[in-house]
Amino acid sequence: MKSEFCSPGDLPTIWYTRKFTDIDAGQWLDYRMAIDQPQELDGELRNSDVVYKTYYFRWQPEPNGNIIQSLRFDKGYSKISPSMIDAFTIAGNFLVISAKFRELLQQFNLGSTLLNEVPIYRSNGKSLSAYPAYCVLHVTETKSALVPEESESIKQFVFAGETEPRPTTPWSEDGIEDMLAVRAHAAEGVDLWADEMMDRRLFFSDRLKRAVDDAGIKCRRLKPIRAKVLA
Repeated sequence: MKSEFCSPGDLPTIWYTRKFTDIDAGQWLDYRMAIDQPQELDGELRNSDVVYKTYYFRWQPEPNGNIIQSLRFDKGYSKISPSMIDAFTIAGNFLVISAKFRELLQQFNLGSTLLNEVPIYRSNGKSLSAYPAYCVLHVTETKSALVPEESESIKQFVFAGETEPRPTTPWSEDGIEDMLAVRAHAAEGVDLWADEMMDRRLFFSDRLKRAVDDAGIKCRRLKPIRAKVLA
């Protein structure tokens, strides 16, 4: 099939990041949940952090107020890397951003995406660190624009006992750096989103990407990647 890929001048520019699966994107911080007791998920009782993480990476809000309440440095750590002072991942691969980054994002169309403010404690878990409050960025806006057949190095999970992936199973990276293709209509609407069929990738508009660059946001491992855009 002939590709519908057009020159960059003909179609919008769309970016994405692999930060959720970048092993060098994290800082040595753990978290405490607001609810410290089992919660129901898909008809079963599970630990509250497991429930929150499931909703987080389904790109859905947690319905029962079970959110991250605070952060705490791991034992032996007390500083955030200056090169990632504005955006980094923590235990669980949750994305945390600075107040500076939050204020920039709030100038754009975020839709229902959540910015949950959290204090950062020293490793003893009792006294506050010298850092101001940060925010857990919980993206809850999704679009359906991924074009798997035009993307590179992605795969679908196959369940045990089955030979083919289920149609609704999201795609994920296939061991090496992926290159994603999306439809041009993804540029419409909110400026920050996930794709319903792509696991652990965040997409953002060109205007948001340029604003991040212009503001000097320090997030070394954000590594914006230009998506292949199809009509």
